[in-house]
Amino acid sequence: MKKYFYALLALLVVVVASCKKPEPEPIVVPDDDKAYDVLYEVDVKYYFDLGYGGTSLNYADFVKDGKHIWEQFGLNSEADFIKALGTADVANGGAQTDQSINFCAIDGSTGYLNESVSTTNGWGHWFTAQGDVCTWGDNAYFFTEGYFVSSENLAITLGNFPGRINAGEKYTIIEAFADDETTVAVQFNITVTDEVPEVKLNKVGEAKTKMKIGFDSDYTPYEITGIDYAAIAQAIGCEVGAATFYGVDAAGKPNALFKGTDIWYNADGPASWGAGCTIHFGYDADNGIFTTCLFPDEELIGKTHSLTVAVANGNNAFFQTVEVEVAGQDTWTAAATIKVQGDAVDTNFDFAPLVAYFGFDNLKAFVEAVLSGDLVMSPLNADGSVGPYSQNYTPNDNGVFVLGSFYSVAGNVVNWNSGEDAYYFDFFGDNAGDGHANIDVTPFTELTEAQVGQTLTFLLQFVYGDKTAYVRVNVAVESAVPWASYEAAEGNVFNIKMMRDQSYKALRLDFSNEDLASALGVENLGLAVTDGSVKVAGLNADGSVAYGDDGTTLANTGETPYGHWYNKSGDVCKWGTENCAMCFNVKVEDGVVCVYTCQFPENVEVGDSFVCKQRYMAGDKSVDVTYNVTIVESL
Repeated sequence: MKKYFYALLALLVVVVASCKKPEPEPIVVPDDDKAYDVLYEVDVKYYFDLGYGGTSLNYADFVKDGKHIWEQFGLNSEADFIKALGTADVANGGAQTDQSINFCAIDGSTGYLNESVSTTNGWGHWFTAQGDVCTWGDNAYFFTEGYFVSSENLAITLGNFPGRINAGEKYTIIEAFADDETTVAVQFNITVTDEVPEVKLNKVGEAKTKMKIGFDSDYTPYEITGIDYAAIAQAIGCEVGAATFYGVDAAGKPNALFKGTDIWYNADGPASWGAGCTIHFGYDADNGIFTTCLFPDEELIGKTHSLTVAVANGNNAFFQTVEVEVAGQDTWTAAATIKVQGDAVDTNFDFAPLVAYFGFDNLKAFVEAVLSGDLVMSPLNADGSVGPYSQNYTPNDNGVFVLGSFYSVAGNVVNWNSGEDAYYFDFFGDNAGDGHANIDVTPFTELTEAQVGQTLTFLLQFVYGDKTAYVRVNVAVESAVPWASYEAAEGNVFNIKMMRDQSYKALRLDFSNEDLASALGVENLGLAVTDGSVKVAGLNADGSVAYGDDGTTLANTGETPYGHWYNKSGDVCKWGTENCAMCFNVKVEDGVVCVYTCQFPENVEVGDSFVCKQRYMAGDKSVDVTYNVTIVESL
């Protein structure tokens, strides 16, 4: 083999030529020498309009003289070959490291090895029309791309730059693998055609399901009902999540151009997104379900639209048909992006469609119907059942009202201090004078960084006469922003910093149950508080127990057995009274005693400081807990 000699010759010529002119001509490799030792040729009939989606190939399928590519390097298996290629950095856009075999390419215009590991997002290269390695851009025509380090196979996609090739054209691109002794080239001979590639599948089962949904124009995904996933898996021999999905046309023929988990359909079958589309097939891998959504065309209303998807494992496929009846629009979507423990966010929901749907002349009439109770707004649990309001306010002197609910991260209506998951709060308000209405979202209590990146959803139902409408609120959790913090000091003292809050967000305080239990002479503080053998009283600023000394009236929040509101002077007070400022609510969660604290919104300002106390009592023993609170502008 002379490749190292010619590499040295190439370097010498480039150095000499660069002294004479800035752009030397490429060196032509003599005919009796090649940049490879073994050549695998793969003929590909390529549909001109595949674009970035491309077509699937696999290096493991290529055999020459009875040998797979890895056998040319003395390796025994595909897995050994993948290991020899090194780390997964290339698949992640980085460099190839710890390899004994290099991944590279061969430039078509020179025939020389191009040692660029990759110019795509995975293991592969973009190529010019001449077959030279390039990057994505004006000169790029074809690419290969694989992620075979991370996925443990040698599958690749052969694709093209959209709109740059035509039927009848031919192209050649060459990828290569090389160690110190051997270079193996894989040459793709591409013939561009306008013939749709045929998919041959063996139908091993079929089923049909029907569903009815209301029209919406915001691509809301609905779970496809009536799917027997176990039957599909049994028929094709693998779990549905591991299958390949093909769109099937009206004639029952799978279409190779439409496969994956994102397939649109028109009346004739799978189609590119755009005018004429009706419904969509998707697979939600996180939840393991088929989904559908509608193209935003009101002409879909009142009709039934069909899709068929082939769920394939190799050549065996289960053909699943879904018929979707589209009723008139009765569902709208609002959206908000919040920060964990952040401020209230207006969803900017447009009430005009709701007003028109119910036949009101204007928003003010709609609002008045809600105020009077003629139009009933209800919060819904995730299963569609009606949940209770946590807040239900009548209009104040300014005509502003709030109908609000707390929801768990699972989308169920909960009490504000239920302790279930974490909560967020919505409210619907209006100034009766100008007909203004809004839906706001406020992060609440224990939303944590675990929720960042999630989309939380809650549902509202509106009923007026014989009409029912729904509003789905999607809440994207953007980042974690603390609004309060505390430290537990010696002597059962909590030093708390809180930003001013307008929504009764609660901060959970945790302390040593063991230490407090020991001081009170009980074994388990949680059990003792639950059965009443330990009582908790609110203390006034002078140290007296609120509501008498007999221990019978120890709470004033109405929420839990032991919860207390305090005014700015540190005396126990009733909620809503003058200077009512802070609440400390004792709860037992998972057998552990903790305290939730929140502010009374209207009476708290930045710079305020409060000292509030509670007394834990068991027989003749007692322990006082002190809460030092400072309201700050920011943490």
